[in-house]
Order: sequence, then C-alpha cells, then structure tokens
Amino acid sequence: MPILAVSALTFSCKKDKVPEVTIIPAGTCIDTISFNQTIKPLIVRGCATSGCHDGQTAQSGYNYTGYQNISSQSDPMIATIRHDAGHIPMPYNASKYADSLIQKIECWIAQGKLNN
Repeated sequence: MPILAVSALTFSCKKDKVPEVTIIPAGTCIDTISFNQTIKPLIVRGCATSGCHDGQTAQSGYNYTGYQNISSQSDPMIATIRHDAGHIPMPYNASKYADSLIQKIECWIAQGKLNN
C-alpha cells in the first residue's frame, strides 16, 4: 500500500507543473543592462501600474515594485512578457513588448539581475 501512495503522489501533480523558463546565455549580451535606467522603467510602465502589479493590488500575487520584488519574481515575469506557452500574456490588454526590449530583460536576468 505505501508504494501505491507514493506512486499516486508522484504522478498526480503533472498538470500543476509550470513550464521551465529559459533565458538567453549571458555571453550573447553585449552591454551590461542597468536595472534603474532600463529594467525598472519598462516594468513600471507595463506591469507595476495601478490595478495591476503595483504595491496596492498586486494581481495574481505578483508585486513588481522595487528591485527586490522584480528580481525575485523575474522568471514568471519574463515568461509572461515573452508570451511563453502556459503563461498569461502580459502586459495585459497591451501589445507585446518589442523583441529588443524583451532581450534587454533577458540579458539583465542572465547577467545576474544586477541592482545597478
């Protein structure tokens, strides 16, 4: 009976698994990306707006205000911004970010999510 219980637990959660997020290799990034000059303005403009992922409402439990919140939640954030399968496309009710902007976010992540 214990083996059966372990098997049931092992296989019962497959639908709950979130697709793994892949980030471009840091070596493909030419410049060091600044959090304060590049990443924060992008996220504030498209994500941390009133009624979305600001400190007041934090839809879906994601709060994208400030460095700590953005860096600690960067995997689900980049997946939604890229419109990866299995993730809700963001920004909500807006056009997808240009590939060049998405690449800047990916580079910032690949470079270690610097607080610069």
